[in-house]
Amino acid sequence: MSARTAPYNDSMRIGSGFNSYTQQLRVNDAVIKENKTALTDDDLKGKLTGNTDTISQQVTFTSKFVEHASDVTEALNISGALEIKYQGMGAKAAGSYLDSSKVKESDINYFVQVKVVNQQLIADDATKFNVIPNVSVTDQQRFTEVYGDSYISGFLEGGEFNALLSIKLNNKENATKVKGALSVELSKAGFGISGQAEGDFNKSEIAQNSETSITVSWAGGDIRDEKTKVEGWTIDSMARAAFAFPDRVRHTPQRTHAVITKYSALRSYQLLSNKGSPLDYENAGVYTNSLLESYLDYKDIWKAIGIRMLPSFI
Repeated sequence: MSARTAPYNDSMRIGSGFNSYTQQLRVNDAVIKENKTALTDDDLKGKLTGNTDTISQQVTFTSKFVEHASDVTEALNISGALEIKYQGMGAKAAGSYLDSSKVKESDINYFVQVKVVNQQLIADDATKFNVIPNVSVTDQQRFTEVYGDSYISGFLEGGEFNALLSIKLNNKENATKVKGALSVELSKAGFGISGQAEGDFNKSEIAQNSETSITVSWAGGDIRDEKTKVEGWTIDSMARAAFAFPDRVRHTPQRTHAVITKYSALRSYQLLSNKGSPLDYENAGVYTNSLLESYLDYKDIWKAIGIRMLPSFI
């Protein structure tokens, strides 16, 4: 079974409580060492060892057309609850470059992701559940407010590259032609396209018949060169950056995700009398991802209504 993870941010600390549904940090030092001292980064041990020339990386490469915002947020490991919260505030979710409403507004979206793990940093001494006397473990709501349902047991170190190519068509009747032409350009750049990539439009005709944007973010790897800073991202530069990313991460890694473990995995938690249990979010997470799509539909309709209500002279 693969480890449960959440996007890393600088406020995360080993042993801190965590709510896996909202992806929010809870109380510090929710889990400590057996000798009742707090955990620090000095307690983290790498599971994969070796110098930068011999390290065995774990690389996952994904490139595909996507139709739903949740397809991308799931790939970014961002919960639907967190995305809805930050969309409502007009802000981006922590750890994400993506304005997921852009996927909804565009007619064609192509997503590229490269995940690289150099090593997994785990604190083997994180074994003792740190009881707060006035927080009853039998009170699910209070327990979850303070502790969450999980704790941070380690970190993944490596890199992550994400790119989203979005096309908004001038004429939706050209969707098939533009997508076919785009598939040809993506295939030329080295991306594997299922089926036969063909189209009546060339690259310049794609530009004439649509509004195209490429948004790129990365952690680790240091991929941006002077040319892309000046000219912006293209399909070719996006491909070069994606394919070269694992080797760059080999030399310049950083923390990308926190490893999340449920309290029920701790023997010290199981030994508590009348321990009760935190709230279980397994089914809620799946349901909320579908709510994210409905919420973005609502925002799209609300925006359209607002445009129609504008005075004609504006």
